Amino acid sequence: MRTLLIAGGLLAAASASACLNDFEVRHAEQEFRAAYADAPPDPAPEAEARLPYFLGTAAGAVLLVLALVAAGRQPS
Repeated sequence: MRTLLIAGGLLAAASASACLNDFEVRHAEQEFRAAYADAPPDPAPEAEARLPYFLGTAAGAVLLVLALVAAGRQPS
């Protein structure tokens, strides 16, 4: 019975802590939105600027697949 009471007390303390943290988050979010409300959005990157990242990701994926195939073919 004592363990149940201790667990209930810890649960209540954790819930109170979460409520206090949520209160602080709301204020921080309001301050953040106020700071960036009038800022213009960043322009979207052009297609040519994204091409090297795409090629790098594709090359990495191909190398990963080749490594998995090579690891699967090694004798046990």
